[in-house]
Amino acid sequence: MLVLSGCLDRSLTFQIRFTELNGLQQGNRVLFQNNHIGEVVKVNYTDTGDYLVTVTILPDFTNATTKDSTFHIGIDSDAPPAKAVFVEQAKPGGDLLKKGAIVSGTQKAGYFDDLIKDLTEKAETAETEFRKSLKDWEESLSTQSQELNQSLNKTLEELSRQFGSIKDEVQNVPNREEVKELEKNIQEFVEDFNNAQKDVQDKLKNEVIPQLKMELEKLREQLKREGREEELEKIDEEMNEGIAI
Repeated sequence: MLVLSGCLDRSLTFQIRFTELNGLQQGNRVLFQNNHIGEVVKVNYTDTGDYLVTVTILPDFTNATTKDSTFHIGIDSDAPPAKAVFVEQAKPGGDLLKKGAIVSGTQKAGYFDDLIKDLTEKAETAETEFRKSLKDWEESLSTQSQELNQSLNKTLEELSRQFGSIKDEVQNVPNREEVKELEKNIQEFVEDFNNAQKDVQDKLKNEVIPQLKMELEKLREQLKREGREEELEKIDEEMNEGIAI
């Protein structure tokens, strides 16, 4: 008991702020260089619309969590599809985080692409899950009115085209006019969603909207590199106010 108590006393507990959880849950692991160094002990949704993830780091690995460390959520390869918090160090050493500290998490560049790569492994040109959802969607539209079908098809095809042109490379970050065009198509999508029957809305919520939100998060990370993330504010409003997920 004394040994266990001493171990707990020397462990490090702090919080990481994330804008999205991507499926992270209490009890998931914290990993550093493929080592299990701690676990998620609590997840809280804040009144500012983000998440505070409380983690505890084992005493032998507290040197991995410094002010220069970065934290992102990814797939735990030892227990898929469970998620894990990954710790990376830009450089060794540095000031250690203090117990109770709050740090900002990041979304690892290429996270969504890695997920798609897993789903379409060995494919020469990976078709995103978003595009696959659209194909499945088009095949199921026959039960709805022809006018609504055409409107939804047109809007979704245009969104697919826009996201398909957005790559991870910094030089391909969309310009302001392209973001405005995306905003317009999101507005049309929300309008079509609200005009659809409930079974159509449910299908969109389950198969299309989650992938759409993931694509928007990837775009948000691209815009952050140029300090332009505020350009997505109206799109966020449309999605949050127009569609109850």
